[in-house]
Amino acid sequence: MKHTFSHSFATRLSIYVFSFTLIVFATIMALFYNYNHEKVTSYAIERTHGLLSNIATEISSQLMSVETTINQSTWVLERNINLPDSLHLIIESVVKNNPLIVKSGIAFTPNYYKEKGKYFMPYASLDNKTNHVTYQVLGSQNYDYPCMDWYLIPKMQKQAYWSEPYYDDGGGNIIMSTYSKPLYDNRGELFAVFIASISLTQFTDTISLLKPYPSSYTYLISRNGSFLTHADRDKIMNETIFSEAFATENHSQEQIGREMLAGHTGTIRFDNQGNDSYAFYTTIPQIGWSVCTVCPSRIILQELDNTSRKIIYTFLVGILILLLIVYSIIRRLVRPLEKFSESAREIATGRFDVTLPLVRSNDEIKDLYDSILQFLCVVMTEFLLMVSG
Repeated sequence: MKHTFSHSFATRLSIYVFSFTLIVFATIMALFYNYNHEKVTSYAIERTHGLLSNIATEISSQLMSVETTINQSTWVLERNINLPDSLHLIIESVVKNNPLIVKSGIAFTPNYYKEKGKYFMPYASLDNKTNHVTYQVLGSQNYDYPCMDWYLIPKMQKQAYWSEPYYDDGGGNIIMSTYSKPLYDNRGELFAVFIASISLTQFTDTISLLKPYPSSYTYLISRNGSFLTHADRDKIMNETIFSEAFATENHSQEQIGREMLAGHTGTIRFDNQGNDSYAFYTTIPQIGWSVCTVCPSRIILQELDNTSRKIIYTFLVGILILLLIVYSIIRRLVRPLEKFSESAREIATGRFDVTLPLVRSNDEIKDLYDSILQFLCVVMTEFLLMVSG
């Protein structure tokens, strides 16, 4: 009785070989993916943090140049402190010689120069389009600068201070920040606050263009978490990282905000509006701001996933071809067994003149052939003896 194809020995053996090969490949593929997943992720973290570090270093260096300009000009100011009408030359030089500084002023304490009245603040601003410097003296009841943050905070803290970013009055949508340096006389008493205002446009433009991966974006936040740059421009200076986190009930983003405001550097994997993403963040210690790059994890792992899919597809095609080849080889090897089986059934019916299939190989099948042939010879000999007897 012949076995059907699906229950044949060749089919079952081929399935066993296929299953074992599939299990081995799946194990190797899982190890390959996990190993490379860690490597790719580590590379992405290292690469992105390297870019963020470069940005932070560049911004810190530029901010330091502003501070250096004010520090150097302070020495000139102190030498000309008795010539108030010449001080405009100092602040005009400040805005001309440092490309970052667009406005500068010296806010003296009330009644410092009796002849100048209660308020005296020489102030210069630069028009970048025309490169023209405008000079004016500020200070009045309507512009009571001693009560303003850029004056009051460094006075109270007794140290230099970078203000929170703000929109320039009358300057369109230009975000600015002011560096304020308190100045003290020989008695240690405050006599003026030297300021320099810079436009953050070039910083925000540079950060907005930082895209380590497609679909990634980078944003900058101030000391209080306000967005200075963001992929969604409506959030700039209107929302904080915490207001966005609270609106979406995203506790991971809230944690990212706390880490950034604490001045930490790190990486957090989180759910970004339904997209599994990585947040890479670092601080700009010179001013207390922080910069963060957000990238979907699928983008980081895209190349690995594509490579893995190609390997799997290639393997599936290869294993199907292998299955056909293995099945063909096994069928060829077991074909003599099928013929032996047919011959044995005929011998069992009493036909001893059955011709056994020819076996050319020198293996176990040849041994089986010899055994059956020997058995047949013994049976025929006994049969002939029985008949002749």
